[in-house]
Amino acid sequence: MRSLAAMLCSLLLLSGCATITGPLATRKSGEAPALGNLTERSVGEVMYEFFDYREVQGINVGEIVNLGHMGGRGTITPD
Repeated sequence: MRSLAAMLCSLLLLSGCATITGPLATRKSGEAPALGNLTERSVGEVMYEFFDYREVQGINVGEIVNLGHMGGRGTITPD
């Protein structure tokens, strides 16, 4: 009985040290059009743009969404 309790306590302590990773961000960077390439642009179009940002998969809702499916209930809140 003591060994079972010791093993259970050890498992609880070790599970508290586990790391949880969320969605990974991917870095997007570049330029359009690439420098050195000949390109045509109409009046009012962007001639050159440079971008450097991180992208993460997920959702963003503007209002509260109530969920209820197969006996489970939940809510998705804005932001």
